[in-house]
Amino acid sequence: MSFEQDPFSTPPRTPAHGPQARHPGRRLHGNVSRARHQGVTASAHHAATHTAAPAHPHAAAVTAHAKHPIASHRQTRLHLKARAGAQRIEVGTIISYNPSGNTALVRLIGVQTNQVGPIPLTQGVSPALAVAGASYLVVLLDETNPADAAIVAVYNAPAAPWTQAGSASIPLSTDQGSQTVYFALPFSSGLLGVAASSRDPGWVASVSGENAGGFVLTLTRREGSSQLQAGTVNVPVGSGATTAAATVTFPTPFAVTRTVVGCAGSGSWAAGVLSFAGTGCTLTVAGLGGAVGPATITVYWQATGDPAISATVAVDWLAMGE
Repeated sequence: MSFEQDPFSTPPRTPAHGPQARHPGRRLHGNVSRARHQGVTASAHHAATHTAAPAHPHAAAVTAHAKHPIASHRQTRLHLKARAGAQRIEVGTIISYNPSGNTALVRLIGVQTNQVGPIPLTQGVSPALAVAGASYLVVLLDETNPADAAIVAVYNAPAAPWTQAGSASIPLSTDQGSQTVYFALPFSSGLLGVAASSRDPGWVASVSGENAGGFVLTLTRREGSSQLQAGTVNVPVGSGATTAAATVTFPTPFAVTRTVVGCAGSGSWAAGVLSFAGTGCTLTVAGLGGAVGPATITVYWQATGDPAISATVAVDWLAMGE
């Protein structure tokens, strides 16, 4: 059914010509239209045969709207408010902040009420700045219900510490390497501190040269510039022989081998080193006091050197500033 039709009566006839002629798109405001908005029927026949006419849904809204001071001047559709009170934007001072709910108790400037809230902070407001005494813009969606509000922007908040975090990957070919880290957003009032932690337990992270824009991150091998390796080898001595030798391969090759020492497990034999390189060495044994083979002598060895390094170590860092 169209909007102009009445369910209980026939629409009035309109002339085909003249000032009352109906034009396309024109809305009629005759008896049928007025009766529909009043919740009754315009047909005398139906009024006599029905004990009560069904109330139109618009009737209650029209009655309420008629009380509006400018209702007599408005003939458009009703604009009903979703909330009872008017919407306002006020300046408020934070009394206290609750981090678990991201809400704050606020005292509105110029309002007699001591405090309102808890009022939630929008995602654009940093919780780090929600300190007591800070001023914010508070949007009241309904001034009669302060709980229906939100803290939307900083108005005059004091400086407060905040943090930045990140990670860096440092390629290493020696026992130490450094890299400069720049903050995504420089701190305006200075840097309070930076902490860094290596994800590889064999490397130690340290921080230097801190400033508002970044810092220098350094990784140092936990064992330092030298590496220690040790092990044992069995040296077989032939029958009647007084000396023998065996080759040792280091578990991890050195970039440069610095020292190698050996010690025989038997007091009748002395151990020595014939030669060494980055990958291993040659150990010898010699009989003491006329000791000869056959025998198998266990030799304990220890080597130091510069490690061969080719690694990329990840470091996590955290900075705090104002």
